[in-house]
Amino acid sequence: MEQEVTLEDYVREDVKKKYKTHLETYKKPSKKGVLISLFGIIVCILVFVINYFYLGHSSQIWALIETFVLFGLMPASVVLFFVFGIKYLRKINSFKTNFVRSLDAAKYYSMELKKQSNGRITNSGLSYAFDKSIFNLKNRIKGPYRVSVNDVLIVVIDDHIITYGVVTSYTRIQYSSKKSPTYVPHVQNFVVGNFPNKIETPTNLTFAKFKGSLGYNYEKVKLESEEFNQRVKVQSKDQILVRKFFTPKKMNKLLEVTDDKNKAKFQYLLMCDNDLLGEVDPRFARHNVDHSFRKFNLSKTLSSFVNTICDKVRLESKDFINILSVLDILELFPTD
Repeated sequence: MEQEVTLEDYVREDVKKKYKTHLETYKKPSKKGVLISLFGIIVCILVFVINYFYLGHSSQIWALIETFVLFGLMPASVVLFFVFGIKYLRKINSFKTNFVRSLDAAKYYSMELKKQSNGRITNSGLSYAFDKSIFNLKNRIKGPYRVSVNDVLIVVIDDHIITYGVVTSYTRIQYSSKKSPTYVPHVQNFVVGNFPNKIETPTNLTFAKFKGSLGYNYEKVKLESEEFNQRVKVQSKDQILVRKFFTPKKMNKLLEVTDDKNKAKFQYLLMCDNDLLGEVDPRFARHNVDHSFRKFNLSKTLSSFVNTICDKVRLESKDFINILSVLDILELFPTD
């Protein structure tokens, strides 16, 4: 029986292979200019030290040398150090960024999602945009400025397409007409679903943490469980269908998920026709303004870099599996 390849083994081999290929394609930036200019600065400092402690100002030749160093060599060395330093940093950052982008990140997530879902997720990858939906995602974004999405995780289960990703946006605040405006960042996590079968009735769910309005004129529905009504707000166009949809079993399981502090949670979930849209609070992965599923922080050693990649992939995947468990509770996927 063939032994299953672990995530660590696959990542390690991929990193080695891609780095070798990367070196063949892109020449690693040289520190030569930086080191030469740094050497010039060190020489200047030594000249000052020797002249001050050992020769004083008695030697006219050393006085001339000191003048040349002070007004010529030292300024030139400092300027060259900064010029070569900035140039080197730009090149090395580009070199590292291109290398990280060459890694097979989609395969990493595919392997981990398949493992965490016990083989259920066999079709997944990374894309650059959320799937199309009847819901206007723009209406859910907090800031109108600099809206960006670097990439999204895409999963297909029985023709059900689910995309999960991070949207960064900014709100512009003008404190004074004499000062430049301040841009306040917003980082939001969204799930967009596109299903082959229609959902029974247009329904909105908002959970306790959500503070705001969804902007839909659906009727508020009170279900059998008073505890559920207090913690989950249900709105729908059809009172009868939504009462049939939310069985006691579904309500109890949703409350269990809401109580579990070790799981990612929905702030709200919109369901209509073949689509759904939800905003999520991740539990494990940390998302910042430049989030990307493909972005991995380089480490000094191969071992630590592999661990960094695997840790991020596992945490991101764990959050997605938590999200998927809520959709399973709602029985939005066909069962055998």
